[in-house]
Amino acid sequence: MQSQKPACKDLGHNGQRPTIAPEATYTSVSKRDSSRSV
Repeated sequence: MQSQKPACKDLGHNGQRPTIAPEATYTSVSKRDSSRSV
């Protein structure tokens, strides 16, 4: 969970690479939602 916080901070620092970081976090949440549904 702490790994997600740094990703958001990177977004403001870099701007380009962070674009993928947030996406990865979103996927993690989506996968978790699926697991919960099951």
